[in-house]
Amino acid sequence: MNEDNKNENNKKEIKAKEEMNIVEYPFQYLGFKVPPTVKTVEWHGETVTKDGVVRQASWIVTGSDKRGLPRYKDRDVLLALLYFWKLQGFQSETLYIKSINDILRVLRWPKSSATYKELEDSLDRLVGVTIEAKYSFWDNRTKDYLPAITFHLLNYYKFTKEGKRISLTVEAGKHFWESIKSGYIKTVDLDFYLSLETPLAKALFSYLDKKAYQNDKFKIEIMKLAMHLGISLSREYKRIKFDIKETANLLVVKGFLDSYKIEKEGETEFITFYFNREYLTRDVLEQVKEREEKINYLVELMKRELGDGSIETYERIARYYPEEFIYRALGEIREKSRNSDLDISRYRLFKKILKNYIKQQIAILRKNLDI
Repeated sequence: MNEDNKNENNKKEIKAKEEMNIVEYPFQYLGFKVPPTVKTVEWHGETVTKDGVVRQASWIVTGSDKRGLPRYKDRDVLLALLYFWKLQGFQSETLYIKSINDILRVLRWPKSSATYKELEDSLDRLVGVTIEAKYSFWDNRTKDYLPAITFHLLNYYKFTKEGKRISLTVEAGKHFWESIKSGYIKTVDLDFYLSLETPLAKALFSYLDKKAYQNDKFKIEIMKLAMHLGISLSREYKRIKFDIKETANLLVVKGFLDSYKIEKEGETEFITFYFNREYLTRDVLEQVKEREEKINYLVELMKRELGDGSIETYERIARYYPEEFIYRALGEIREKSRNSDLDISRYRLFKKILKNYIKQQIAILRKNLDI
């Protein structure tokens, strides 16, 4: 394989996932150094709940006393963790990375005592951050905003010395993990993201990337956009506008945006972003490819663990049953196999367990809809 093909393959592999509440609102200070007086990052606005009621909403991020707010490269570290969670199929809220050199490689950080310390400090801040959300945290299970929730991104992390290697174990916060498992995540081109050099460029790209799905353009008030990105509103308006324009120019040059325009409506200025459909089409095709790879993996997993069924049956199950059901059913069978002899084949038991899951979901749905 020549070097160009090798690089292209590596690029295609660097796809991560982002939890979309974290994309929608700020969770870090955007500057390179946090002023001592800045203790929180806040968003305030309105949301509309599924019953049609307009609610006053807020999103308040607070760092620990000692470590302070997440900053600078902490979004990068969180995305790198989600990349490894994705590789492991999001099977457990506890993530194990065999060597911290692996995560440094994904982040494009050199191996050194300084970068080890930088990773440690970043993880300290991610564990220490607390987010309070009032009618702003989208619960993908109920398809509505939660009236109030306070949560953490990570519960803990630990480095462990294993011979000459240092491994990393991380546990996701309960509600953050539940949102991920509910499917409130999107694919992000980590290679493109890491090519951006400023925290504002990365935040704007993540925010707009969420808006780009099934949309050719996206329009928003400049000050509302500033709040969603976490830009301090204490700064002069003309400076805020300048920074957003400069960052949008960068995303045009990079090929993510086709163009943008700023126009005034009354006393309010809006910015409209026009997405580069060629870029988005490539991303959608990559998601289709990723989905097919996941289906092939599930088929091979069922074939290896169950044996009896046909490839066609396993493929139908992989395509039409929730991935979580498949993993749970296989886990139940492993547990039953360890504790007792099975009186039916693993394959027949697997199908029986899946059918029970579906019946349970239908019963819950009928109860919730009162039908």
